[in-house]
Amino acid sequence: MSKYNDIVDYIHYEIENGNILHGQKMPTIRDLSEKFNCSKQTVVHAYEKLQLEHIVYSIPQSGYYLVDKKEIHKNNLNKIIDFSAGSPDESILPYEEFQHCLNQAIEIYKATLFNYSSPKGLTGLIKTLKTYFEDYQIFCTLEDIYITSG
Repeated sequence: MSKYNDIVDYIHYEIENGNILHGQKMPTIRDLSEKFNCSKQTVVHAYEKLQLEHIVYSIPQSGYYLVDKKEIHKNNLNKIIDFSAGSPDESILPYEEFQHCLNQAIEIYKATLFNYSSPKGLTGLIKTLKTYFEDYQIFCTLEDIYITSG
C-alpha cells in the first residue's frame, strides 16, 4: 500500500472517531509529512484524493477543512422548516460544499470556460449518448448526434 493511501486511511479514521470535526482545520501538510515520514508532495496527493471524494476542501493560503455532510442534517432534524418565505432557510443550504464544487469545475474547465464550444454540443456528452442509445438498440454515428438548447 502506498504512503498516500496510508494518509487517506488515517484521515478517514480520525474523522470516524470524531477527532476531526466540521469547521476544524485538517492536519497540516508539514505535520502529516513528519508523522508518516514522507514528502510534502505525498501528503498533497492524499489531500487531492480526499478532495476528489468531496471529503475535504481547501481554502487557498489557509489549509484543508472537513466537508460538512452529516452536521447539517443532525442539527436540523427536529427543527420546523418554514416554507412561507418561498425560499429555504439559509442555515440548511450547503454553501461551502457548493463553493467547493464550483471551484473544482473552474479548475477543471479553466482552459475552455470562456470559449465557445462546438456547435454540435459537448463531445464527451455526445459519446456518452451514443453508448446510451446503443443499449436501447438505437445505432448511429457521432456525427448524427446534435445537442441544442432551447
